[in-house]
Amino acid sequence: FLNHYASGSQPVNHDSLWKKLILSLVRITLVYSIICVAIIALAFRFVVPLLQHSLPGFWGSLLSAMVIILCIAPFLRAIMIKKNHSVEFVMLWNDSRGNRAPLLATIVLRLLLGISFVMFVIAGLFKWSVGLVFGVALLLVILMVFSRRLKKQSILIERTFFQNLRSRDIRAEYMGEKKPEYAGRLLSRDLHLADFVVPGESEWAGKTLAELNFGKKYGIHVVSILRGRKRINIPGASVCLFPQDKIQVIATDEELNLFGEALDKAAAMQMDVIEKSETKLCQFRVDEHSPFLNKTLKEAGIREKYHCLIVGVERGDNTLHAPNPYEPFAEGDVVWIVGEIHDVYQLTNSPYNYNEE
Repeated sequence: FLNHYASGSQPVNHDSLWKKLILSLVRITLVYSIICVAIIALAFRFVVPLLQHSLPGFWGSLLSAMVIILCIAPFLRAIMIKKNHSVEFVMLWNDSRGNRAPLLATIVLRLLLGISFVMFVIAGLFKWSVGLVFGVALLLVILMVFSRRLKKQSILIERTFFQNLRSRDIRAEYMGEKKPEYAGRLLSRDLHLADFVVPGESEWAGKTLAELNFGKKYGIHVVSILRGRKRINIPGASVCLFPQDKIQVIATDEELNLFGEALDKAAAMQMDVIEKSETKLCQFRVDEHSPFLNKTLKEAGIREKYHCLIVGVERGDNTLHAPNPYEPFAEGDVVWIVGEIHDVYQLTNSPYNYNEE
C-alpha cells in the first residue's frame, strides 16, 4: 500500500511531463508579466496624471486603479490559472501524491505573482498600510480567478494574439507551403509526410480515391489535397483527383519511392501516342467518285465523322477561300484539311489520295 501510495498506480515519464509543464508555465508567466509591466508603466506615465488632473483626490486615484487593474486582469488571470487543468498537470497530479505538493507550489507562486502586480498598482496610488493593500489585492485576485466573463475575455485575447502571431505560418500550412507541426513527430515512427503533384496528363486524373486504392497498392495514406486555394483535409473515398492537384501523403521511404515511380509511370506518354496526336495540313481533290461530291459541308460531316477541319477550298482558277457551309462540293474542288494522321487517312480512304504540305 505504501509503495503504491508513493509511486502511483500509472507509471508515466515524470521528467518529460515536468519539463513540458515547467517550460509552458515559464513561457506564459514571462510573456504576460512583460505585458502587465508595460501596461502599468504606460498607465502611470500617461493615464494616471490625466485622470488625477481631471478628477483630483481619492476618486481620481480610484478610477486610475480600476482602469489599470481591468487592463491587466485578463493577463493576470492567464498567469495564475493557465495550465492548471492541462494534460501534463492532471497526469502528474493523478500519478503520484508526491507530485501534488510541487504542483500546488506552482499555483501558489503564480497567485502571489498576481497579487504582487495588484499590490504594486494599489500601493502606487494610495497611502494604505501593507496589510490593507494585501487584503484588497487578494480579494481582487479571487474575483479575477472566479470571474467567467474575465475567463472568456482572457481566452479571446490569447486566441487572437496567437492567431495574429502565427497567421503567416497558418496560411503557409494551409497552402501547403510549409509542413504541418506533426510532420516532425512522424520521423520517430519511420514515417514521412511528402507532397506530390498530379500531372495534367496523368491517368489518375478524374478518378476517385476509391478507384485508385492507394492504401492497398502502395501503402500510402492521403492526408490532404491542395486544389488551388482550396484544401481538402482527410479526403473521403469518393473524392476525385484533378490535374495539378497537390496531394500530401504519409508513408515510409520505400512506399513513397514506389508511389512516386507509379505517379511518373501514370503520367508518361508513349511515343506512338505523341506521333498519332500530331496534326497535318493536307489536301484532297473531289472527283467523280468522291463521296463528298454535290454535298454541302454539313452533309459531308467531315468534322463530325472524321474529326478534321476544312481550312479552305480551291475551285478552278479561284484562290483559296473559306468554305461555304451551304454550297455543295463540285467536281475538281481541292479541299484543304487539318487533322491527325489517322483521321486524315480515314477521310481519304488511302494514304496516297492526299498531298501533305
